[in-house]
Amino acid sequence: MFKEFASECENIGAHFDTRNQRVRCLAHVVNLACQDALAVLKTIRVTDVDISRLSDFVFDSQSDETDSDTTTSESSEEETSRSDIGIEPKQSLYSRIRTAIQMVRKSAVLRESFKEACLLKRVKHKMLTLDAPHRWNSTFYMLQRVSEMREV
Repeated sequence: MFKEFASECENIGAHFDTRNQRVRCLAHVVNLACQDALAVLKTIRVTDVDISRLSDFVFDSQSDETDSDTTTSESSEEETSRSDIGIEPKQSLYSRIRTAIQMVRKSAVLRESFKEACLLKRVKHKMLTLDAPHRWNSTFYMLQRVSEMREV
C-alpha cells in the first residue's frame, strides 16, 4: 500500500520514502489542529472580549443603562460572590464556563436549582456537559450546550 502511495506521490512531484516516512491518521491530525486552536480560546480573558455581545451568555454582565456608581458597587459584590464559589473574574471565559459547569455537576443543590430554573423558564432540562482533553469536539459540545441553556 505504501509503495502505491509512493508512486502516486512521485507522479505529482512529491517524494515519499516508504521506509523512513509515515502517514498520520487524519483524525489525529484534525485533533491536534483543533487542540492548538482551542489552546488560544482557553487563554482569552474576559477583558479581551466585547462583553456587551456576550451579556446573556455566562454570568450576565451589568447593563450599560445603570448608573456608574451603582454598577461599580454591584460588580464588586458580584466579583466577591464569584470568588467565594471558586470562579475568579480574571480567568478566561472558557475557564469560567468550565468551572461553573463543574460546580453545577458536583453539587446536588445546584443541580436541583438548575432543574427548577429550567421548569420556570419552560426550557427542556439538559444536563451541562464537560469537555474531555483528548476529544476536541467535546469542547464544541460543551459550549453548544451552554449556549442552548443560556436562558436558564
